[in-house]
Amino acid sequence: MENNELRHYGIKGMKWGVRRFQNEDGSYTAAGKRRAKQQKAESMSDEELAARVKRLNMEKTYKKLSKESEPKSTLEKSKDVVDSASSLANRLKEADRKAASSKPKPRMDLSPPQAWAWERRASGPAPSAC
Repeated sequence: MENNELRHYGIKGMKWGVRRFQNEDGSYTAAGKRRAKQQKAESMSDEELAARVKRLNMEKTYKKLSKESEPKSTLEKSKDVVDSASSLANRLKEADRKAASSKPKPRMDLSPPQAWAWERRASGPAPSAC
């Protein structure tokens, strides 16, 4: 995107300058009042908040129970297979990384080769350093 371009990702069909939840004078529409009331837990009484939490928990439980009884679609089954394969691949990578880091590093053999030992024996004692 160049610097001289203007892009807007608004709501499709929404008119410029039209607010969904406010009237022209700034007051809330009916939908705006419902939205404002739902979003502010601080403005709710303890009873209202407890009722809302109870309702949401019941909806969550209902969705979970009803989903268990329905057979999975092909897409959901495919997603499960891909997720398990990805999980397996990640575990294998981690195991390989651990195995590679736990291998002892080969040490350099600094002893002279056997050919040198034979040469020294044939020629006599090695010269001493002065």
